[in-house]
Amino acid sequence: MAQFKPRESAEVDWALSITLRGPAMCPISSPQEDQPLPPKRPPVREFPEPLLDSEQAAAIIGIHPKTLQRYARQRLIRGIHIGKLWRFRASTIEEWIRRELAS
Repeated sequence: MAQFKPRESAEVDWALSITLRGPAMCPISSPQEDQPLPPKRPPVREFPEPLLDSEQAAAIIGIHPKTLQRYARQRLIRGIHIGKLWRFRASTIEEWIRRELAS
């Protein structure tokens, strides 16, 4: 008959951790965990939305480019001022049109 040998406390703790939490939560590290992780790849980005100049954006709205620039300076419409040039996102122009039609 096999003789009963009580387990040491470390063995009991390890066996209980695998039983209760599963092998993924085991406190004992595996050889793979000791290796450094490979560097993370940067998130995949979509292409940025192309910017429209004042003339293109004003043509969409149907106003003069100088009027559009004045609206941008007054912060009535969002624009990007690059040096002496103004640039606008098409999505911002469409949003402004929807907002103006709603009011």
